[in-house]
Amino acid sequence: MPTGSTIDQSRSVTWGANGTVTDLGPHSSANAINASGTVVGRQLGADNIDYTATSWSPDGTATAIGSAYEYTTAVAVNDAGVSVGYTGVKVPSDQHRFALLFEADGSLTELNVTPDGSNSYATSINNAGVAVGVRITFPTPGSSTRTAVIWRP
Repeated sequence: MPTGSTIDQSRSVTWGANGTVTDLGPHSSANAINASGTVVGRQLGADNIDYTATSWSPDGTATAIGSAYEYTTAVAVNDAGVSVGYTGVKVPSDQHRFALLFEADGSLTELNVTPDGSNSYATSINNAGVAVGVRITFPTPGSSTRTAVIWRP
């Protein structure tokens, strides 16, 4: 691999109760699993540039759930298969990221998108569909304020 390359070499797996290992594929990052064995996280896209939020069924079949945006990741999933995470531009100087809710049917909902340049990240969701996370504002250059957020269905 060339020096300075940033292609992710990670590979996620799950371990079944009987010791069976299921490979979730190259360039994957698993973040959460629910009671039925659905895993969510992200996987590097075919362009080898952008990550896409991904859901894996218990047999390891991957489904892109966040492909409507440039860069997405899912960080939590409830037992109904509804997951939460965020999207945003990968460039560190771009401070605009926002929380997303990924429905089990594939639809997406933007959570707390604000025009003031603040960021939001959803970090967990319960079985009632209530999600929590954080909103980050930048009141002055070089400073930030974090506020806990709750999103209700």
